[in-house]
Amino acid sequence: PLPEPWEDFFGPLRGQAGDSVAIGQIGQSLDGRIATPTGHSHYINGEAGLAHLHRLRALVDAVVVGVGTALADDPQLTVRLVPGRNPTRVVLDPRRRLKGNYRIFTDGLARTLVLCAEDLVDGHERLGEAEVIGVAVEDGQRRGKLAHQDRVQRIQRLGPVQADQRHGAVAFDEKGLVG
Repeated sequence: PLPEPWEDFFGPLRGQAGDSVAIGQIGQSLDGRIATPTGHSHYINGEAGLAHLHRLRALVDAVVVGVGTALADDPQLTVRLVPGRNPTRVVLDPRRRLKGNYRIFTDGLARTLVLCAEDLVDGHERLGEAEVIGVAVEDGQRRGKLAHQDRVQRIQRLGPVQADQRHGAVAFDEKGLVG
C-alpha cells in the first residue's frame, strides 16, 4: 500500500499486483498554458504545484521525460521538497543527443536510464552515471521514434511511472505512454 492519503487516491487504479499505472503531470498556468508567452516554463504552476509534483515523484518507481525536457531544463527529477525516495529517472533520447554533463547523469542521486535507438548502443554503455539502453525503433523510422511496445515494456519493468510533460516530448495516447 501507498502512504496515506495516497492509497485512497491511487490504490484503486493499481488493480492487481503487477498492473502498471502511469501518472501524467503537467505544469500549467491558470490560463491553460504550459509556458509563458516568452517560453519560460520553470515552475509555471507555482510552489504548491511543485510540491505536488515532488509528492507524486515520491510515490512512483520512475519518472519519464523526453530529450526536449532534459535539453531545455537540465532537470534533477528528484524528491527534494517532501520526504521520500528518489524515483528512477528515465530519459527518452531516440537519437542520443544528450551528453554526460547534465545533472541527472552526474549527481548520483537516483538510478538513471537513457533509452535510445538500439543501433546507437554498443554493449553496456553509460552516459555519465546513467545506463544507456537500446530500444527498437518504429518500422520505417531511422532513430526517429522508439518502438512503442519495446519502450513501454522496458519502462513497465520499473513499476509505476510518472510522465513529466513540459516540452511535448512525452505524451499519452490510447496505447499509453508515447515519446
